[in-house]
Amino acid sequence: MAFLFSTIQMIVQQIVGEALCFPLSAGVFTSAVRERERALNKSREIKAWTLHDTAEIYGIDNWGRGYFKLLETGEVAALLEGPEGPKEVSLYEIVEGLRARGIGMPILLRFEDILKKRVSYINETFRARMAEYHYQGTYQGVYPIKVNQQEQIIKDITSFGARFDHGLEAGSKAELMVALAYVKSNNALIICNGYKDEEFVDLALFGNKIGLNLVIVVERPGELKTILHRSQVCLLYTSPSPRDRTRSRMPSSA
Repeated sequence: MAFLFSTIQMIVQQIVGEALCFPLSAGVFTSAVRERERALNKSREIKAWTLHDTAEIYGIDNWGRGYFKLLETGEVAALLEGPEGPKEVSLYEIVEGLRARGIGMPILLRFEDILKKRVSYINETFRARMAEYHYQGTYQGVYPIKVNQQEQIIKDITSFGARFDHGLEAGSKAELMVALAYVKSNNALIICNGYKDEEFVDLALFGNKIGLNLVIVVERPGELKTILHRSQVCLLYTSPSPRDRTRSRMPSSA
């Protein structure tokens, strides 16, 4: 019996004891197992989540660009201009306030401050670089209506961009009608892209006649024939406009 026990002990020691790097005994074996269990449990512990972890995983510091941030409460806030200066407005509190008034989700929140700042930023940046490098030309931005056709967006962009002569780009008859209605500055550009039938060209030509600054982009040779023909027809009803002009688009292979 002693021989059998000694043999079993030797086999177990070889399998387990050597891995633990010390001779096997009941007390030492139990202690070693418990130590390993504690090490495993420690490695499985969940680290406490922090605001830094949230900001890193959602990248709010990248896309927020100073317009959105995380509050200490973990809520996302919009940084808006108030009568007394910048103010942090919690999106969670906005949603809770809407729910309290019986307004259901989903809902679209629009911040005019962001549009105003972005329109100012792109124009002021170009002006600063032009002055820095003594560029003698001009810069006039245009907003493509197809990006977002909502009335309030178009209204805000043309309003905030008026001091920069920031215009619009229209790619259809419907968009051109919007541009004619909302662009107030005679110096702001209205770029006419897209498919151009006779009605589209007539709208653009009459827009020039009322003093707006329209440019028709010629994308295909056949469009030039239509533009010239409709220009002659329009001359029967109106006097020539010094702003009647086109711009040709070179093919991508050129």
